[in-house]
Amino acid sequence: MLWGLEKFARSGVFAVIAWSAFASAPAHAVPYTSDSATVTAIGDQIGSSFDILNAGAVSGSINGSGPYLLNDLTFTVGPNCNTCIPSAGSFLENLTINGETEALTISFNWVSGLTTDTLTI
Repeated sequence: MLWGLEKFARSGVFAVIAWSAFASAPAHAVPYTSDSATVTAIGDQIGSSFDILNAGAVSGSINGSGPYLLNDLTFTVGPNCNTCIPSAGSFLENLTINGETEALTISFNWVSGLTTDTLTI
């Protein structure tokens, strides 16, 4: 009889875990959209047209837990500095999920070694 109670207890724990995982997922797809943003002249000291970050707008649906794309990012790299002082910055974008909009601050750091650029978001 003890084995029966132990099996029942394990089944009950599994049912609670499974129910809580199911309850946290949306019952239907929830739409989302993000804004686009452009940051120019990152670390620029010579007036170049390089080191530009573009965050493209994206829309989609949330169907449960998992990774979701908020922006397509492109970083246009080229010579733009003499002493190349590392810089930090940020840009704002709106993220709308199921009709509710929140402003996000996206921070970044830029470092150049004269022949290479590194942008960390």
